[in-house]
Amino acid sequence: MRIIDRKYVFLVLILALFSLNLSCGGGEDGELVLTGGGTTSGAPGATLFLSPEDEWGNIGDTFSVDVRLDTGDRPVTAVSAYLSFPADLLEVDSIDTTYSDFGIEAENIVAGNVIKITRGEPTPGIYDLGALVATIDFTAKAQGTPQLYFQLSSGGGATSRVIQDDGLGTDILTTVIGGSYTIEP
Repeated sequence: MRIIDRKYVFLVLILALFSLNLSCGGGEDGELVLTGGGTTSGAPGATLFLSPEDEWGNIGDTFSVDVRLDTGDRPVTAVSAYLSFPADLLEVDSIDTTYSDFGIEAENIVAGNVIKITRGEPTPGIYDLGALVATIDFTAKAQGTPQLYFQLSSGGGATSRVIQDDGLGTDILTTVIGGSYTIEP
């Protein structure tokens, strides 16, 4: 019974994720700063980022990228990280959530050139500067400089979100930092 209650609460949180709107603007060094994400004045917002932010290797090499979350001094109960990647340059081998700080899995798929990861943690949630959401393992397919971007939308579509543990479904995502990876022959 308790598991069903958790899943119901988490489902409500996920639905709240997709009902919020964001607008975005440019930042520095691959950083995108969002406005309208629901943070209160003076309070830090959450940051989704990739680690490492850059990497290099050769065609056929495999490498791992961690999706991490700085909760911005707030407890977080749900996170959706939607990443776009160039499928002609990279192949996703796996999405590993074994060591994720978020214990509930809601979404963990690759659809075309989009990686969709949604995870949750019951109250009191996660409060961390670098919480692990998931580790993505890639194989380099072709020479180039593939960029990984967090998907954002101001039209209410599928997008990256971070939900604060405030009982209101408040999206506190204010910054995303993608990655750039160099593949040599």
